[in-house]
Amino acid sequence: MSARLCAHAVVSLVLGFLLAACGGSGGANVASPPTILSSSLPQASVSAAYSATLAASGGKAPYTWSLVQGSLPSGLSLNGEAGVISGTPTASGTSSFTVQVRDSQTSAATAQAPLSITVLSSLAVSTTELPSGVSGAAYQATLSAVNGDSPYTWNLLSGSLPAGLTLSPSGVISGTPNAAGTWSFKVQVKDSQSNSASATLPLTIAATAQGAVTTQHNDNLRTGQNLNETDLTPALVGGGQFGKLFSQTVDGLVYAQPLYVPNVYIPGKGIHNVVYVASEHDSVYAWDADSNTGANSTPLWQTSFINPSKGITTISSNDVNCPDGVIPEIGITSTPVIDVTTNTIYILVETKENGSFFHRLHALDITTGAEKFGGPTVIAGSVPGTGAGNSGGTLTFDPLLHLNRPGLLLTSGGDISIAWASNCDNPPFHGWIMSYRAASLQQTGIWATTPNGSGGGTWMSGAGMATDGSDSVYFATGNGSFDTSGTPVDFGDSVIRMTLSDAGVGVADYFTPYNQGNLNSGDVDVASGGPLLLPDQSGPHPKELIQVGKEGSIYVIDRTSMGHYDPQNNSQIVQNLTGQIGGVYGTPAYWNGNVYFGASYDALKAFSLTNGTLSSIPTSSSALTFTYPGATPSISASGNNDAILWILQTDTQNNGNEVLRAYDATNLATELYDSNQNLARDNPGGAVKYAVPTIINGKVYAGSANAINVYGNVSQLSQQTTSRK
Repeated sequence: MSARLCAHAVVSLVLGFLLAACGGSGGANVASPPTILSSSLPQASVSAAYSATLAASGGKAPYTWSLVQGSLPSGLSLNGEAGVISGTPTASGTSSFTVQVRDSQTSAATAQAPLSITVLSSLAVSTTELPSGVSGAAYQATLSAVNGDSPYTWNLLSGSLPAGLTLSPSGVISGTPNAAGTWSFKVQVKDSQSNSASATLPLTIAATAQGAVTTQHNDNLRTGQNLNETDLTPALVGGGQFGKLFSQTVDGLVYAQPLYVPNVYIPGKGIHNVVYVASEHDSVYAWDADSNTGANSTPLWQTSFINPSKGITTISSNDVNCPDGVIPEIGITSTPVIDVTTNTIYILVETKENGSFFHRLHALDITTGAEKFGGPTVIAGSVPGTGAGNSGGTLTFDPLLHLNRPGLLLTSGGDISIAWASNCDNPPFHGWIMSYRAASLQQTGIWATTPNGSGGGTWMSGAGMATDGSDSVYFATGNGSFDTSGTPVDFGDSVIRMTLSDAGVGVADYFTPYNQGNLNSGDVDVASGGPLLLPDQSGPHPKELIQVGKEGSIYVIDRTSMGHYDPQNNSQIVQNLTGQIGGVYGTPAYWNGNVYFGASYDALKAFSLTNGTLSSIPTSSSALTFTYPGATPSISASGNNDAILWILQTDTQNNGNEVLRAYDATNLATELYDSNQNLARDNPGGAVKYAVPTIINGKVYAGSANAINVYGNVSQLSQQTTSRK
């Protein structure tokens, strides 16, 4: 063998050993193929920078990436060399696609994997307005955000919260503010992807609210006075700074007086001063009492007691054959009553249900509108009697014939007292008085005014029955039978003191005018007005009440000895003042030793009290004379100062519109304000008979046809407009 051939054999042998050592059998040195490790990608957000790096292993780096199917979200791109998906998404949604990776070997190996990216809408602060708070009262409001990737984390970016409040990372502003004013601050929210959004929010903290109005004509004496009103002074109201701030629409006429409770915590909506409004369309509303903007443009809650799809409606005036009564529908007519110790509002509701008629007593939670105490309870009952409509010596309450107009009364003993008269005196009717335990809605007493006769309805033009904190309840009855001899059983045209006890209800004392027969036959009944219980007076009769009916006779009665009936005259009572005022449809008001009357076909008139006796002539009167039905006056004052008399004029002198009027209570000849002065701004809307305004915490609340109107310092309007710009 030649030397050349021998050398070639040696080289071939060495190469064979080398290839065998590399595992080859004569082919190229090939690495394992690549594998894509990325199985999911992080979420993105619109308008937020995004970056995600794809990962692979195996094969021979560097890798080259490409998109082989589908598409990336708009605004994103794939860097093929770096394997980075990046950019700023411009639209929300989920995009699915397939990526491929190729390694760098000469015989490049590849791998593919399906992936997707979800782009969330832009993170944003969704809270646009915070509920107002009250200085010295606990406050809580929760901020909210939308989009992005929860959970969220909150912080204060600039500005400051009211002293006493803090913002938690979970977005809860809470604490007890210790000063009044308006604060503006910027909050920031971050999501789990570190995206952020911010918003500037205002927060108003009001001065400590002055109190509550929880019953008809302000208190159980029915004085109509609010002695803690420091904001509404004669200078402000009469100086061009007073007018309508806003109104809210409701679904029916508002006969009931609006009620007011400050600092109510509404679940999920924070703390509000709340005005409660009941309508003849059988709805109860809870409105923010200070604002109608943002979230406050809708009710804090609304409860309706009808369901037309199931045959449950209000009662029409045609149903009761009463074209000149409550029209066109009867639902909630009387003023409810609120127990702030249990956060409960009690309402008497009338409904028609598939041809049958019902009255029910409801107890609602003032924070939610939900029913309480297992309610409602159906009004029902009967008493022994041989009077009109009896059956076998029993009178049974008929919900079709009877109307609850007087405001509900919550007694100190924990009973709800309710009174009824008729619809347009349609027979056979009687006056009915019933009491129910507030905590259980169980009936505790029932009494008919004329069990052996007829009539005697207790209607009082919406005025509430009164009590002086004892177990006694005071009210008046209208045209009806009266027993002029012996111990009366029938009490038409009378003023009655009824006692409430565990044994039930019963007449403890009464006064009946000597001319009751004429009052009855002439339809000049005593019960067009409701009783005013005077604060204790000096003189021989410290505990007195005042009652006036259609005749215009002013009866001043000793509540401890009411005088019963004298067929000759009324000399047995403290005072009978005649010929000084017209008929009264409502209740007088009391302030600082003065009594105020808004009689029909008469001017507003004030009388002074000296040792429990009224002055023989008015001490002041308004220039304007009112037609039917006159008005029920209310008083706002800061103690014995800055007193203003308020009324809602509901007669026919203003083209069907109500007029809110304010007078200097020390001289009724001085009118401070009326809503006709700036009718375009201040018109309350359609008049509702016997309406009574509520004056509290610097504002006046006036119900009308399908609205609740809020009046106050109109400089607030320009401030609110400026803050919203």
